[in-house]
Amino acid sequence: MIHIDTAALKTALNTLKPYVTTKGTLSAILSSVLVEYSDSLGLRLSATDLSQSARLDVECDADAPLGEIAFCVEHKTLSALVGRLKGDRVTLHYDSDALAIRCGRVSVELPTLNAQEYPELPQTDATMSPLLIAPLLTALEAVSPFASTDEARPNLNSVLVEGRSEGVARLVATDGYTIAVVDVDCGVDQPFSERLIPRDAVGALIKALKSAQRDGASSVGVLIGEGMIHLKSGVLRSSVRLLAEQYVPYEGVIPTEHRSVAALDVRELADEVSTVSSLDSDSLGRVRLSAEGDQLLIESDAEKGRVASAVTIEATQGELPSLALSSVYLARALKSVSLIGERAKLSANEPTTPIVLTPTTLAYKVQGARFVVVPLRS
Repeated sequence: MIHIDTAALKTALNTLKPYVTTKGTLSAILSSVLVEYSDSLGLRLSATDLSQSARLDVECDADAPLGEIAFCVEHKTLSALVGRLKGDRVTLHYDSDALAIRCGRVSVELPTLNAQEYPELPQTDATMSPLLIAPLLTALEAVSPFASTDEARPNLNSVLVEGRSEGVARLVATDGYTIAVVDVDCGVDQPFSERLIPRDAVGALIKALKSAQRDGASSVGVLIGEGMIHLKSGVLRSSVRLLAEQYVPYEGVIPTEHRSVAALDVRELADEVSTVSSLDSDSLGRVRLSAEGDQLLIESDAEKGRVASAVTIEATQGELPSLALSSVYLARALKSVSLIGERAKLSANEPTTPIVLTPTTLAYKVQGARFVVVPLRS
């Protein structure tokens, strides 16, 4: 029998949740967690959805030498059960095709699947480089909302990561209507070219980095390969399969020169955009921005009523044109800008050309950022 701390098992199963899937023809096996035990290595739990995978070691005790054991059990069922257990220790006993679980007065038996049916998981013994968690998290959380959700466009259904120079990485995401570009010094010392991380895998990566941060870590180990990125944080090892797609030439869409620039308080503008668009029932929302003296006017003329407000322009260069923008896209951009800094420049040319929001105060290790919103047609 194997004895495990209940809280540790709960944490392990919660950590593996983003890597489990119920989709596809292999849903039965991929909705399961692979449980492996050996007298020399102890207990290891693994999960994968084929595009990403994770494995972690869990401290345990055994009554006697058990040799090697491996089986699969449905993650959702096991996680729900362990989450309700009251005792401090859980006892596992695997026999043939069933897993017996005991904790306090509770005794449960769950069906298992053959471990040989589980996909082979990627792994590496190569040396990993340290990757700073805090700046990478900032960049990922700022960029990832811009990735397209259209599965018919897989190259946009991802976040582009490019190695720049001296530890700086560039993260880019776009849905065709908005673009986010963030350059961040996360300390990676491996030169690498364009890599595309699937959007769902980015979400799991963010959760893994936050978990490591809560555990007190300031960095994780990383190895960037041609088709895979491997990460190591404490007892957790994860891998992400990269997309074999070509990213869109985003730089050509972003204006480099601007006729007008307005310096603004980001959070103040975000609050007023939220208020002004509150009556708009359109899925994209619609607000109009225009300058009047030292005020940026924000207006919405929805079916339910007209709402208007204003924020103070701290500095201007040129005359800001009247701009019709999606309140949803603008709010998304402003939220991401606020993760980078409190103030930004809003740059524009014509009513029909993209606006660019550029943070003027930068978060820790962020080297620069640009957030682009394409105007709505009048």
